[in-house]
Amino acid sequence: MHPDIVVPQLDPIPLPGPIGLFWVLLTLTFLLHTLAMNCVVGGSLISIVARFRSKHPFHARLAGDLGRKIPSLLAATITLGVAPLLFVQVLYGQFFYTSSAIMAWPWLAVIPVLIFGYYAAYLVAFKEGSRHAQKAAIGSLLAFLTIAFIYTNNFTFMLTPEKWFPKYSRSTSGLNLNLDEPMLWPRLFHTLVAAAAVAGFLVIIMALANWKKDENYARLLLQHGAYWFIVPTMLQFAVGTWFLISLPEEKMFLYLGGDWRATVLFGISSLATLGAVFVMILAARSPLPHRRVITSLVHVIVVLVCMTLMRDLLRSAYLEEYLEAPVTRVQWDVMVLFLVLFLGALGLWGMMLLKYFKRAKSTIYRRRILSDE
Repeated sequence: MHPDIVVPQLDPIPLPGPIGLFWVLLTLTFLLHTLAMNCVVGGSLISIVARFRSKHPFHARLAGDLGRKIPSLLAATITLGVAPLLFVQVLYGQFFYTSSAIMAWPWLAVIPVLIFGYYAAYLVAFKEGSRHAQKAAIGSLLAFLTIAFIYTNNFTFMLTPEKWFPKYSRSTSGLNLNLDEPMLWPRLFHTLVAAAAVAGFLVIIMALANWKKDENYARLLLQHGAYWFIVPTMLQFAVGTWFLISLPEEKMFLYLGGDWRATVLFGISSLATLGAVFVMILAARSPLPHRRVITSLVHVIVVLVCMTLMRDLLRSAYLEEYLEAPVTRVQWDVMVLFLVLFLGALGLWGMMLLKYFKRAKSTIYRRRILSDE
């Protein structure tokens, strides 16, 4: 290790559970957070584009439907984002805390920016159709993009301890960003393009939910969602290639035979992506698309799982020479209680989602009856 590379020591407090368990929890909670986050960012983008085309009744209705869902999806994103952030601190605390301290002010700015985006999203939901809704929607999306930019800076910065001392030596103001990192922009765009694709699938799920009540609207949703899913997904091959070649050579070749796990995951995710697109094309042309949509969704979930694991392998490759095995002192009584509460919270969250969407459907149905009268 270079003498200028100083990595803080491990937290002397032993971990209360096995390292593998915390890794599983980090992977699972990050995957759930990613799903919700993609729906928020991509859904905001789709709703803004629909608002610019709101002279057509379908686009106006789509913008309204998405706008009302964004605040709830944002709440889920924040709630589900707390856990992986905590597990990152448990497993990689000495790296994460250091990078956060060196870029302190941008990192602390996430909270006020998030509050602004949250309020703007609620303004869109409650003031739908007003002249302020479009401006608020754009402001909300810009806030989410700013947060994504700051997060990408921090999580790429924590992977490169060799940059910490030079950056801190040049400026102790806490205003440092990782702008000289080659993978910063491709990694950011890789995330944002994925968000558009996942949000497109959200529109497709909205189509299936409306199929029995309003088939004409549902078919338009299906076609529109399929477009938003397929185009960004195919674009992701170009952005993903950009991201791959931005990595140092030894990290890039992890996915090209250097590490069998990364290579297998890369191959599975590529094939599953093509499969998801092919099945979705068939679903968009089918009179009864439900089975094909579900099949495509399974492919998408496989891709997201593979991407999450590939991300973890890349992080391990960057930090392997600095990592030390933490001391563990397993407290099974505490861990069992934690796991029971964790699973219970996931179940409760799922029930809340079901109730929310059922109530949203009944509310929309009542509004239509009243407007018809």
